[in-house]
Amino acid sequence: MMTESELSDFKEIVHNGEFIDWDYWASLQSITPQESARLTFFIDPHKWDGNQYSGGDVKGTIIPKDLAKKS
Repeated sequence: MMTESELSDFKEIVHNGEFIDWDYWASLQSITPQESARLTFFIDPHKWDGNQYSGGDVKGTIIPKDLAKKS
């Protein structure tokens, strides 16, 4: 069984291929709501801008429209 920390690390690697620079993001005075949402789900906003993310696919996967807009 994975610890919470190990699971977080695993999600970062799966989505981005590398770890997120959390110190960088923590040092910022403000970030956009879009960046915050990506970080919440371990998606690095610098690596996956726009409407794409890894999703386990090296080329990137388009975020489904129903998930990309506010309900």
